[in-house]
Amino acid sequence: MAQLWKYILKYKYISLFGLILVLSLIYWSWQQYRRPIDAWSVMPKNPVLVIETHNFWNAYLRLSQAVLWQSLGGTPEFAQINDRLHFLTTDLAPEKEWQAFFRDKECLASLHLTGKEDFDFLYFVPLKEEKDEKLYKQIISYLRKRTDYEVLQRTYRGMVIEEIKHESSTERLSFLRYESYWIASYTPLLVEDVVRKIQEGDFSTAPTQMQALDKLRKVNFAQNKDWGFYINHSELAHFLTLTFKDELKQYFKPLGYFAEGSFLAADPKASFPLWEGASFTEENDSSSFLNIFARQQSRGLSIEGYLPQKAALVMHFNFEDKEKFAKAYTAYWQRESPHFKKRQTDFENLYAIKWKDFYDNSAGEFALCMLESDDITSTHKLLIWKNNSTTLSENWLKKLSEQAALEEGTSLYSEKYDAYLIHKLPIKNFPEIFVGGLGQDFEETYYISAGECIIMSNHLQGLKKWINIHQYKQTWAQSAPHRAFLQENYQYASLNVFLNVPQAWNILYQNASPTWQNAMNTFEQDLKQIDFLNLQFRYQNEGFDARLSLSLGGGQSTQQGFSVEGYEVLMNHQFPREIYTPPYLVKNHENGNREILVQDFANNLFLMNEQGRILWQKQAGAPMRSEPRQIDIYQNGKLQYLYLTADRISLVDRLGRDVPKYPFYLSDTARLSTLTYLDFGDKKHYYLASNIRGGLYMYDGERNRIAGWRPKQVNNQLGTALQQLRINQDEYLIACTQNGTIYAFSKEGQTRAGFPLALQGGISNPLRIRKGLEPQNTLLTALTDEGKIVTFDLLGGIQSEQQLIRLSARSRFVACSDQDGQDWLIGAYDNGLVQMLNAEGQLLFEKKFESTSAAWEVQYFRFDDNLRIIAMTDKIGSKTYLFDVRGNALGKPFPSNKKVQIEYDRSQKALIIYRTYGREVGKLALKIG
Repeated sequence: MAQLWKYILKYKYISLFGLILVLSLIYWSWQQYRRPIDAWSVMPKNPVLVIETHNFWNAYLRLSQAVLWQSLGGTPEFAQINDRLHFLTTDLAPEKEWQAFFRDKECLASLHLTGKEDFDFLYFVPLKEEKDEKLYKQIISYLRKRTDYEVLQRTYRGMVIEEIKHESSTERLSFLRYESYWIASYTPLLVEDVVRKIQEGDFSTAPTQMQALDKLRKVNFAQNKDWGFYINHSELAHFLTLTFKDELKQYFKPLGYFAEGSFLAADPKASFPLWEGASFTEENDSSSFLNIFARQQSRGLSIEGYLPQKAALVMHFNFEDKEKFAKAYTAYWQRESPHFKKRQTDFENLYAIKWKDFYDNSAGEFALCMLESDDITSTHKLLIWKNNSTTLSENWLKKLSEQAALEEGTSLYSEKYDAYLIHKLPIKNFPEIFVGGLGQDFEETYYISAGECIIMSNHLQGLKKWINIHQYKQTWAQSAPHRAFLQENYQYASLNVFLNVPQAWNILYQNASPTWQNAMNTFEQDLKQIDFLNLQFRYQNEGFDARLSLSLGGGQSTQQGFSVEGYEVLMNHQFPREIYTPPYLVKNHENGNREILVQDFANNLFLMNEQGRILWQKQAGAPMRSEPRQIDIYQNGKLQYLYLTADRISLVDRLGRDVPKYPFYLSDTARLSTLTYLDFGDKKHYYLASNIRGGLYMYDGERNRIAGWRPKQVNNQLGTALQQLRINQDEYLIACTQNGTIYAFSKEGQTRAGFPLALQGGISNPLRIRKGLEPQNTLLTALTDEGKIVTFDLLGGIQSEQQLIRLSARSRFVACSDQDGQDWLIGAYDNGLVQMLNAEGQLLFEKKFESTSAAWEVQYFRFDDNLRIIAMTDKIGSKTYLFDVRGNALGKPFPSNKKVQIEYDRSQKALIIYRTYGREVGKLALKIG
């Protein structure tokens, strides 16, 4: 022992160091062993997105009522997500038990790619308290006892995976208990990925900057924000490149190296959808696109007078230190593209110019824009570069052009257009050499000098289009919606990505995969309710703030006191928020006067009189899915308003109060889509609602389900509300599905002979009915979306078929019935061409419009044989055009972005027009006598 002590004293410093090292290793090992497992540590490392909330139940309820969720909920992918959440939150256990289970839970869901275009979620629910464990065991026991559920077990790598399947579903929910978490997915492979990670002992998290992420999460959830989103940029870029074709990949590629990740939290108090947070980068990592702006101060947007209103995509760059920016920007693209540096060097040597001269003349701001061209197969691109001296930049470009023309042995091209002189740079893909990969696809480069900016385009027509836009003051600076959105959202961002969804639609569609094209075709109008999407980043406090905001409404806002040329403005009321619905005309049962019912994007329902006075306001809880219908529930001459939302049937009296026992919720259905009020002649009230899965439910006025309709299942979602007719006291209930199948049922839900009848093509138009004395001479005419007219009788016999001429595969046809449903015209639209045909398919007239979108509403109003009016509403351009049946224009187009209502005042010989436009509800008069 003495010898050992002498040895320790002799080597005391080495021994002390060794002792500290050993103790540290022991402590670290103990900490790792005792460290509680969390969802992030067992999550597979490749999530595209991680969603979390600290009070799942309340957050889910608010989400289900949000306009954005309601709008996207019709798409197959979101409908499936909604169905699965409905199953998890409602079907697995009684509602109150689930509410208690999910309340105050820090639940997570990670999104993972499971195939080329397939993705699915992993759900993580903590079971950290004794009551959670008890309830979990009760639920599993409850499910095992139910005969309509199948609960299976299997072992994978020594761990038990359980699976639940309901008899009515083809999907299985796989789940795993590990430590204090319940982990579940509808894709068994994802649960198996969790098992593999556990078995390999790898509890590292996907975000390497977990400490910074944890700090940000705590700050945001301390502010009671509903949802948090962690974005894995590399996986998101990978997903987008699989989803879209080559033309857009150049814009997605930097997203993969944009930053390691970003965290955004939703703010439920914001008046518009808003997510705020931060992006994570290693500051010295030149491969991070966002680090181009590290330690750069931004000075805001100053080129709004050069940005076109109809720009589909704008990427705006803002920086103060030009030299630092040029160095960082060039370093990024040199790393990203092996040829970038060589091309710049060769370029300088060949043409005896210096890139630094052009960057030095920069005013610290430039933007890349994509414009939808008249030809939807091509895209016009713009590079807008603000300069300190446009003269210096012009001289630099002139010298370059002369050198290039001399080198190529060609002559210089220039053209005078309006007040501008357009030049052509005889250098292929010039902007790519100048601004890297984002400047690709400039096979040709045309440019002009305009004010403080040099404007470049990849098409001569694209540059002329910009000149026209600027000439007619159709820029962001002159656009009320753009100004309002930027004023509320813009925060001096260094990088600003702005997407105009309606304008970008055709570009996205042309470059989307067939699977996504199909979804976009089906749900175009729902998705286009997102007007603007704005993503912003700025360097702040040693890091990058991130912000994502949306504008909803599908239309334009205006200023107070506007006038419409050629029309008398009888009333114009401006609401605080965008209006979601068209104007619905209803009757005041007390005095017979017209009143107007509308709903805004915050789900507020308003009743107003014709003078614009608000009679009442009511929170509807969700967007309306059906046109409100007035019924007399008490049969006392007083009328109520019946309407449908995604989860309930509502009935409101004239004072805005819910009728007793209403609304009533259909909690066992997945997203209601249509509602029909039925009259069987027995002085009772019946409702038939359908959901997006093809379930048909009938209720009486006392909310009792009718036998035979619990539900009646058809093969697809209805394309239009069910229609009712009575022949010889027999009831015929006709349902048309979106995939072209026609069903006929009795009142009791029995299928009529001769049905179902399968037609070729989708149906989203109501049937034209010509009633006869018998079923065999009662004729119904269906118009498919692809323009096929099929007439059949009530015995299911086809009487005639006719295919209308389609200009292209994108041609769409709509049935336009008059106010009474007795007369019928056909509208067809394709790439800006709108045609009107009579009921036999003969052309009445056609009109060519600038807008190439399919977002048209075509309506038909018949007041007498000599006064038949056709209204065509361009929902993207926010204008309604009026014509007679010969195609003669009636007045100038007026601001409107939804269906209109038109009446005829014979005493004044004037059309009375009710319309919505952004935040406005108005009433116009047009003299036609």
